Amino acid sequence: MQDFIYFLGRLHVLVLHLPIALILVAVLLDWVVRRERYRKLAVAAPFLWGGAALTAVVTAALGYMHLSEGVFAGPVAGAHRFFGTTLAVFTVLLWWLCSRRAQVYRAINVVTGIVALLLVSITGHFGGNLTHGESFLWQYAPGPLKSLGSGLRSSAAASGPTRVSTSLPASSEVSAEADPELMERLYRAGFLVRQVSEADAHLVVSVYQPGALVIAPQLAVLQTVADRVVELNLQDAGLDDDELANIGKFTELRRLRLSRNQITDRTVALCANMPHLERLNLYANAGVTDASVETLAAIPSLRRLDVWQTGLTDAGIAHLRELRPDLELQAATNIVYPIDPLPSGGR
Repeated sequence: MQDFIYFLGRLHVLVLHLPIALILVAVLLDWVVRRERYRKLAVAAPFLWGGAALTAVVTAALGYMHLSEGVFAGPVAGAHRFFGTTLAVFTVLLWWLCSRRAQVYRAINVVTGIVALLLVSITGHFGGNLTHGESFLWQYAPGPLKSLGSGLRSSAAASGPTRVSTSLPASSEVSAEADPELMERLYRAGFLVRQVSEADAHLVVSVYQPGALVIAPQLAVLQTVADRVVELNLQDAGLDDDELANIGKFTELRRLRLSRNQITDRTVALCANMPHLERLNLYANAGVTDASVETLAAIPSLRRLDVWQTGLTDAGIAHLRELRPDLELQAATNIVYPIDPLPSGGR
């Protein structure tokens, strides 16, 4: 079931174009039919807004499924989710007004159209930030526009908190902006990269195309920023223990996804060198066995662990549960082992 949810979530990036197109056409139609000669076209408005509402709701639902993979996190992901959900609700409201309260709708549809366009733009902007980094819009802009974009980004950073939910310790804070050339080099090596925030140049990295093999030269490029990566997604990359022999160098990791590879207990042992690791996904690695139970239990920062479809036996799961009753443990398709209340101050 988990795989199927992830599969549906990937459709988000395809379906999202439908509500955008329908909203743009619906807003344009609303404005055009204000002229007498085009008024007969107004009969199409409820159908357009109905289609926009339906596809926006589906897109938002798929977006929640996509975010459940854990690839995207932090305030940008939260903002994208918030505005996307708001847009879906708003389009449903506009469809209802257009269909049931036509007179009221005609009186306000210029304003509601502007609001809809703003929500589409803001949602799309945060979505672009997630996949291409916060500087993607301005990176190749002409000089004056690039300066304006940098100024706006600096103002946003100064106007409010920029820390993300990964709660990085102050001692590991990186204040400088990530090097654009470094980001480009990682992208060319096959990784999607984004900076945690304007004030924190730690990196969130994932494979560009899950299912495509990641080879040694690509990993060599990734290892050049091992001390700056706080989230790393290497799922379904065809990796084994030898290729991940240096994974222990990623000592700043908070989240690590190694699902659907060919790793064994040997790689799991290297994760013990990650003092801040909070989430670890080992799903569908049959080579991870009960021999890793003691290692996993000994990672004090670990809060969530996925060992579904690994080589861990029921006895091994039970032993891990005894050693770490505080651990959120995904060990079967529909079973998340219950979590005992964390002590005060626990995350």
